Amino acid sequence: MTDVDGETSRTPPKEIPAHWAHRQDPDLGAEQESGTPARKPPVSARPPGASKYGWFVGVVAVLLLAYISLNTLNTKGLGRGVPAGQPLPPFAVPLATSNLDGDANLAVRANQGARTPACGVRDPRAINSCRLAGKLPVVVAFFSLKNDPSVRQLDVLQRVARREPQTRFVAIALRGDRKKLRELIRAHGWTFPVGYDRSADIGARYGVPDLPTITFAYPGPVVARSTFRPLDEGRLDAEVRAIQQRPPRGRPAP
Repeated sequence: MTDVDGETSRTPPKEIPAHWAHRQDPDLGAEQESGTPARKPPVSARPPGASKYGWFVGVVAVLLLAYISLNTLNTKGLGRGVPAGQPLPPFAVPLATSNLDGDANLAVRANQGARTPACGVRDPRAINSCRLAGKLPVVVAFFSLKNDPSVRQLDVLQRVARREPQTRFVAIALRGDRKKLRELIRAHGWTFPVGYDRSADIGARYGVPDLPTITFAYPGPVVARSTFRPLDEGRLDAEVRAIQQRPPRGRPAP
């Protein structure tokens, strides 16, 4: 992973050499002993009673298993949000509207795949979650250009954000075309910062299982809860008010 102000070298995978095995055709010996060429069944022959559609069912099963395996790889590591009571995972990510290029920085200290930890990023073209939050509550909303409910959720977020200046709001776009993302931001008039997570690294770190996902954090910031479905304005407003005070010491966030 490359941080928003550094580079990471990658080592190409080693090639696995091919091994060849040889074995004698069992029909060859019969030909040599009898002098008569051994008869082999035609390639298209199938056992008696076997359905001519059996091959089709087999192909479908193989494709289904391949799809399940690929989907498992793509979602590996995803959970159901950051557990309540834990610190909000830090990140630095390019502002969607900036010209900064690179993957999200999730390092909590130096030499964790980035030259600078996420909280140490000072580039004004990046969103630094540590600097954004400070001592205020934070709302982190995840969305995608291809997911209409999550896009509409940001419109609701915008209306609530205007009434809550003492809460920090940020949206993270997971993958997608950056040019179209900039057009969408202008068209909807979103004034909160929008980060471009081109590899969905922040989404994986925050355990985003579905969209829209919103993570709410108390001042600190400490995670209070995450939601995984669209919230109407009343519910979203109530969630924001609930995180505007830190929970009593020694008690985890609900």
